[in-house]
Amino acid sequence: MKNIILLLLSMYIFGCSSVSQQRTVEKKSYSFETPEEVIEVYYAALRTGDEKLLNSCFIDKKNLVVVGKMRDIQYKIRKRRVISKEEAALRNRGSTVSVLEERDVEVFLYETIKNNREEMTFILRKKGFEWRIYSHSLGYYV
Repeated sequence: MKNIILLLLSMYIFGCSSVSQQRTVEKKSYSFETPEEVIEVYYAALRTGDEKLLNSCFIDKKNLVVVGKMRDIQYKIRKRRVISKEEAALRNRGSTVSVLEERDVEVFLYETIKNNREEMTFILRKKGFEWRIYSHSLGYYV
């Protein structure tokens, strides 16, 4: 009888620990350590309709609203480049909208939604130890 109770107790303990491990696995953690990871989080948020996650991708928290889940949205990064001090100064000359900084990263990508492909540009900036989206272009069909 004692062995049966110990067996049932161990099954209960094992079962409870596996459920908590399962819940931990289901919860996805996101990283903002590289510009590419921020882009990945941005599109994951669009696919899942997670407004809080989407807004966390921006350097200044936005109040973006997601209307439904965009399950069909895909992206492919074409290239990335680091903005030099000279280029930032040149591109900022006479501009009142976006102020680039040296070491900002510009990411060019294709975004596809239901067979419509657009070209997008994202400017990312490091804030502390993490990257965030500073600005992005509205796409145009290519």
